[in-house]
Amino acid sequence: MSMEPKFTIVIPTRERADVLYYCLKSACAQDYPNLEILVSDNFSQDNTEEIVKQFSDNRIRYINTGKRVSMSHNWEFALSHISEGWVTILGDDDAILQGAVQKVLHIAKKTGVKAIRSSTCQYSWPSIREKQCGQLNISSGCGYEVRNSNYWISKVVNGQNNYKELPMLYNGGFVNISVLQAIKRITGALYLSRIPDIYSGFAIAHMINKYVYCHEPLAVNGASIHSSGTAHFTLKGESHEKPMKLFVSEANISYHPEIFVPKSEIMPKCLQIYVYESYLQSLPLATHRDSNANPQRQIKLILMEAAKSRENISCWVKKFCDLHNLVIPRSVESTSRLAPHLLLDICRSKFGQLTVCSTTGSICSPLSNVYEASKEACRIIRKPPSIAQNIIRNSFKLVKSVISR
Repeated sequence: MSMEPKFTIVIPTRERADVLYYCLKSACAQDYPNLEILVSDNFSQDNTEEIVKQFSDNRIRYINTGKRVSMSHNWEFALSHISEGWVTILGDDDAILQGAVQKVLHIAKKTGVKAIRSSTCQYSWPSIREKQCGQLNISSGCGYEVRNSNYWISKVVNGQNNYKELPMLYNGGFVNISVLQAIKRITGALYLSRIPDIYSGFAIAHMINKYVYCHEPLAVNGASIHSSGTAHFTLKGESHEKPMKLFVSEANISYHPEIFVPKSEIMPKCLQIYVYESYLQSLPLATHRDSNANPQRQIKLILMEAAKSRENISCWVKKFCDLHNLVIPRSVESTSRLAPHLLLDICRSKFGQLTVCSTTGSICSPLSNVYEASKEACRIIRKPPSIAQNIIRNSFKLVKSVISR
C-alpha cells in the first residue's frame, strides 16, 4: 500500500467516445502509485462504456448517472464518489501532462497549500480546425507563486485578470478533497452555478487563504466540436450552435436572480457575464462582498468586452439595467466600436501570443488527437525554445498567413 496520498483524476463525459479514448490515454500515462481515474458517464447512448473497458488498467473506475443530468450535476455526482486525497477534473477532450500528479504533490508538500492551479497548453482538434492536423500552443512559463485568495478574487471579478487565474477545479486545477467537503457543509452542494468550472474557482478561493499558481503547464485544454464553451464564444454556424443549445435545453441550476436571463436562456457571448454570475452564486461562501463588484461596475466591464469582440449586446444591457434600476450607459448603443483605451490591452495580448510556442501538425506528425498533443507538449517543455525564437517563429507565421489570404 502506497504511503503517498491518493490522487483522483475525474473525467466527466457524455457521448464523446471519439475524444474520450485519448483523454484516458493521457490519464493512464501517469505513473503515480496511488491513483484512481474516475470516468463519470452522463447516461451516454454511444459506445462510451465500451471505450472505457478497452483499457486494461485497474486504476480506472466507471460510474453512470443512470439518467441525463446537467453538466454541473454530473460533476457533483462524480465528486460524491471521492472521500480522500487530491482531485482534479479533466475534460473528455483534454489531457493531463505526464508527471503532473507528482509535480502537484511536490508543490503541495513544499508550500502546505490545499489548492493548486496551473497554466495550460491549448490544443485545437482537427475537427474544429476543419483540417487534417491539430494545432498546439504551449506557454513558456516556469516556476510557481503562492497567491492571496481574496486579492485574486477581486482582480478576476473586476475584470483585471482571467478567471483561469483562480484555483478552478478543471484542466490544470487540483484541490484537496477537504476543501470541497467544507464547501458542501456550508451550501449543501459543491456547485451552485450551471457554469461549474468558473464557479469552482470562486468557491474554492473563498474557502482558503492562499493557493499556488504554477506557471508551467500541467494539462492540455482541448477545443473540439463537442466543446460547448468554444462553440458559444468562438464559432459560427448552426452546426456549431448544437452544443450550447443542448446545454441550455436540460434541467439545470437557475441563474442568479441578479442576472437578466433571456427567454432562450442563451446569454450574449460575453465572458464577464458568466464570471459575475458565478461570483454572485459563490457569495454564501464569502466572508465579505467586494464593494467594487456591483452591477454598475459590471456593466462597464461587459461593454468593454463587447467592444473587444464586436458583440452587440445592447438589448441584454438594457434589460440588466432595468433589473437593477440603473441608468443605461451612453456607450450601450455603440458597443461595436472599439474604445481607444482598449488598444493597449489588445497589443499586450498579441505580444503574449508571439511569445507562446506554437506548433501545427504535419503529414509526418499530424497531432491528430489530444494525447499526441500532450506528448509533444512534454517534449517541448523539457527543452523549450527561447522567447526570442518563439517571437521570430510566430512573426514569420503571422506574415505568411497574411500573405496567403
